[in-house]
Amino acid sequence: MRYLKISGAIALLLFASFAGAHHSTASFFYLDQRISVEGTVVEFHARNPHGLIVLDVENETGETERWRAEMPAWQALLRWLGWSSGDLQPGDHIVIHGAPPRMNDRLSIRADDVVMPDGWTRHLFRDSATNKYREATPPSS
Repeated sequence: MRYLKISGAIALLLFASFAGAHHSTASFFYLDQRISVEGTVVEFHARNPHGLIVLDVENETGETERWRAEMPAWQALLRWLGWSSGDLQPGDHIVIHGAPPRMNDRLSIRADDVVMPDGWTRHLFRDSATNKYREATPPSS
């Protein structure tokens, strides 16, 4: 019985340390606001805990700024949304719609929708009304 209690306590401590490692997206981004950025892909990282797109965006004064777009976990993109690591390549021109940052890092965005080089829009999160992932939307004509 004593062994069972000690094992349970150790398991609880290990689980608690992993659970605390994840963060709420709402603590980093204004989920009730939307911005859009248009630019050229520099890097695409298909990884966990979050996918990442690094892109160059031209600002209002014509200068190039390096933006970071945080995506959902790679496993979610791969399993439920059909992404592959080759979907974005350096040099691809894309548009990202998403949530602006809460922190001082003004050159970041939580990517909610990505307009791909072929014009299709890929939705990265579940629909709030149905709680289901949305199919990609074709280009508007």
